[in-house]
Amino acid sequence: MLAIVGVFFAAAMLCAQDAPFVMKLDSNSILVDVTVTDSAKKPVTNLPRDAFRIYEDGKLQELTGFYSVETPYSVLLLFDRSTSTENQWPLLQTALERFFDALRPQDSVSIATFTGSTTLRLDWWNLSKGRPADVLSAVKIGKVTDFYGAINWSANRLKKLNTRKGVVVLTDGLDSTGIMRLYPPEVDDDFQKLLRNVRSGGIPYYFVALNTDLNSDSGSATGRARMEQLAEASGGGIVFPQSADDIVPFFGEIAHNLGSQYGLSYQQPQSSRDGKPHSIEIRLRDSGLSVHQSRDHYVSN
Repeated sequence: MLAIVGVFFAAAMLCAQDAPFVMKLDSNSILVDVTVTDSAKKPVTNLPRDAFRIYEDGKLQELTGFYSVETPYSVLLLFDRSTSTENQWPLLQTALERFFDALRPQDSVSIATFTGSTTLRLDWWNLSKGRPADVLSAVKIGKVTDFYGAINWSANRLKKLNTRKGVVVLTDGLDSTGIMRLYPPEVDDDFQKLLRNVRSGGIPYYFVALNTDLNSDSGSATGRARMEQLAEASGGGIVFPQSADDIVPFFGEIAHNLGSQYGLSYQQPQSSRDGKPHSIEIRLRDSGLSVHQSRDHYVSN
C-alpha cells in the first residue's frame, strides 16, 4: 500500500503566519505536501520558507515554490455514481456534511459525479455562502463508468486554477469503456496517457478506494493498481475503507487536514528524467522538529 499522505493522518493545524506564496508549476515541477510536529507531537504551523531543505537522491535542490499552511485550498470532490459503488451512496450526504463542518473559511469546494460522463454539481462554494443544498440525492445511478474521462476532466478543470488545489475521488477505480481497462495498467495506452496528464498537472489526487482486493472479498486489484499509480504520480494518497461506516470519518479528516499542510516544490533535474524512481527527502533547519511528507519518491517521466 502506498504511504498515505498527511491529508488522512496529520494532526489538526492552526493557520500559519507566513504570507501565502503562489507556486508556478510546470510539467517538471515536483510537489510535496508536508506536516511538521514538535517533540510533543504538536503541530508546528508558523515555519518560513527557509526552514525547509529538499533533497533528491541525497542532493540539495532549490526550493522553487512554497505554500504556507494558511494558503487557501480549492478542492474538487469527485464521486463515482455507477452501480459498483451504489451501496456506499446512502452515507455520502452525511460525509459531505462532515466535510463542510471542518472546512476553513478561505477554502472552496466543487462537487462532481461521474458515470458514463462527468457532471459538475457544485461550482467553487465556500462557507461565506452558507451550507450548500443537497446536490447528491437526486443523482441517478449509471451502468457505464468512464473513470479515465472523469480523471482527465478534473485534471483539465483544475489546471486553470492558479491556487493550491487537490482532488478527492471516491471510486473503485474501474473503467468499463474499453477492453484494455481489464489488463494491467502498464499495457493500457489510454491509462498511460492519463497518468502523464495527471503527473504534469501539479494536482495531488487522494482516493477513497472502494471494493478493491484490500477491502472486499470480491474486490478488484485492477482498479486498485490504477488508483495507486495515479496517487503516487500526483503526490497524493489512497485509503481503503474497511466498511461503509469508515467513509464519513475519512471525509471529516480530509477537510480538516487538506488545508493544514505546507506545500513545497522543486524543479526536476534534467539528469532525473530517465523513467526511474528517485528519492525525495525533506529536512528542517530545526532538528528538534519532525516532518511527515506526502511522498518519499517519484518515478520520472
